[in-house]
Amino acid sequence: MKNESLLFVSTNNADYGGSDVLWAETAERLARAGHAVACEVSAQWRAGPHAGRLSAAGVEIRLRRHGDFWSRVKGRLGRIRSAALREEHGLVLINEGMFGAGHGIAAQCRQVGLRYAILSHAVAETRPIRDVDLDSVSVGIREAAVVFFVSNQNHKDASSQIGEPIPHGEVTINPFNVRYDASVDWPTSDAVSLACVARLDSAPKGQDLLLKVLAMDHWRARPLTVSFFGRGRQQKALEKEASRLGLESVRWRGHVDSIEDIWRDHHALILPSRFEGLPLALVEAMLCSRPALVTEVAGMPELIEDGQQGYLAEAPTVRHLNDALERLWVARENLQAMGVRAAEKVKQNVPPDPVSVFADRLICCLGGD
Repeated sequence: MKNESLLFVSTNNADYGGSDVLWAETAERLARAGHAVACEVSAQWRAGPHAGRLSAAGVEIRLRRHGDFWSRVKGRLGRIRSAALREEHGLVLINEGMFGAGHGIAAQCRQVGLRYAILSHAVAETRPIRDVDLDSVSVGIREAAVVFFVSNQNHKDASSQIGEPIPHGEVTINPFNVRYDASVDWPTSDAVSLACVARLDSAPKGQDLLLKVLAMDHWRARPLTVSFFGRGRQQKALEKEASRLGLESVRWRGHVDSIEDIWRDHHALILPSRFEGLPLALVEAMLCSRPALVTEVAGMPELIEDGQQGYLAEAPTVRHLNDALERLWVARENLQAMGVRAAEKVKQNVPPDPVSVFADRLICCLGGD
């Protein structure tokens, strides 16, 4: 009997981003299956194009406000299915882009007696939990029904940040935007074409480091180009910096609807990230049989073995990125074979339908498992 009540709460204050994909698609899937589902989102998110799909599926969408928020939440879940709440079949999923961001919401769930789970999309070594928040974050994690991470390394790093184990932590996978059996022809260009697919935000994504690498004399002299795909709050600053450096090897391609189209013209992915969870861009590139050059942070070494499916920069620094790019350049004739291995590797770690897997797991949480 489909009588469960679920409330998805996003801590994201911007519009629909990568950390919203899993919960939103899961909410839609569960609502269409007959479950009672609501979500609380920012004004920017609700005004975006994706809210319409949830509404059409029967998801109740409300604006996240300050003030007497959680009395409204409890009442809303009760209105959705009061009998389900009495039977303790209600669940709040707190979706946080950064580990610890949802600790205040978790505290208020406990105050009103609501069962909750946490979905965390990234853990940053450069943004440790502050002492003032440590107790709240720790209790919030400890009392959650389950804490989902998007990589094993994020799980380990989160435990280090709060100084205690997280035995009820689990790894889940975000949905991707390419076919699981994608077949994309290898580019015919003799020049090496790399794609950096990420929002234009240097703090996590490190595009500033990559521009500094490309400004080195030996890269200026080689037939290698990097196309930056995506939008973000630092687009203007990064474009100005590339212009100041006189980089002729850089292309700004903006947002594209078809990820597979990117890989028809590019040989490999490059992600100079300072911190991550497990980037969708990496999973999608590998499913399209493209190798990747990535930094050795978060979940990326779980998919990329240096010299096998691509290359690992040991740290997000100009020196380490340059060293890894040099290894890629020397082995550029082997990139296509690496891409084949990349597709094999990612399918060993990523299921064909991550949303279905996550939805099933949430239903188990509703049942107390």
